[in-house]
Amino acid sequence: MNRYAWWKYAILAVSLLLGLLYAVPNLYGEAPAVQVSSGKATLKIDATLLPRVNEALAKAGLKPDSAQFDGQSIKVRLQTTDQQKLAKDTLTAALNPDPSNPSYIVALNLLQHAAVDGQLARPAHVPGPGLARWRALPDAGGHEGRPHEEGRCRRWRCAHPAA
Repeated sequence: MNRYAWWKYAILAVSLLLGLLYAVPNLYGEAPAVQVSSGKATLKIDATLLPRVNEALAKAGLKPDSAQFDGQSIKVRLQTTDQQKLAKDTLTAALNPDPSNPSYIVALNLLQHAAVDGQLARPAHVPGPGLARWRALPDAGGHEGRPHEEGRCRRWRCAHPAA
């Protein structure tokens, strides 16, 4: 019978727990966001800019998940990338009246989904090694840019199932 000392099992258990703890943030995806920061060294961002950002987004019909001031920048979390692009264009136009001399830099960003307003979000879907993984990849079916012929493809990795 294979038997090891108890401390070897303890080291294995502790390292396994630490590894699992280290991997937990990967279960939460990233949310599209817009970050507003200062474009000039003399211009400091403070909490008074946050209402202007919220007002500009409300005029554009956007409802952000959260908007927060972190001391050096304002980060606005949104639902989709389309909203993210619209928010960037809206904030750039609202905060920078002179495009040739911008006062604020509005950048696309990704923020962790882990905490939204102090509450834990649901973990993102982590796809397995099945066909869903291949559907997410461009040209995963091996068509090399040729159009897919419906019902004639027999490749198991093809994103379009055969008839």
